[in-house]
Amino acid sequence: AKELINSGTPFEAFIIDSKLPDGSGFELAAWIRDEKELVAPIALVSEMDFDHASLKLLKDKLQIACFIRKPLSRE
Repeated sequence: AKELINSGTPFEAFIIDSKLPDGSGFELAAWIRDEKELVAPIALVSEMDFDHASLKLLKDKLQIACFIRKPLSRE
């Protein structure tokens, strides 16, 4: 994922699974914000349930715009 982001392709948004084959989606989101300083919206896809305090922390620290719960369906 980092290789694709580093390719220079402009992104309008990021949809990141919390469990990526090459690492944690949380770490990737932090890298996008802290190291790359990209401001495109991030949607985080996860099978985990987050309590209100955890959601607030993720939203404030990583600027997560949207949380999407797995499994995904067309509905």
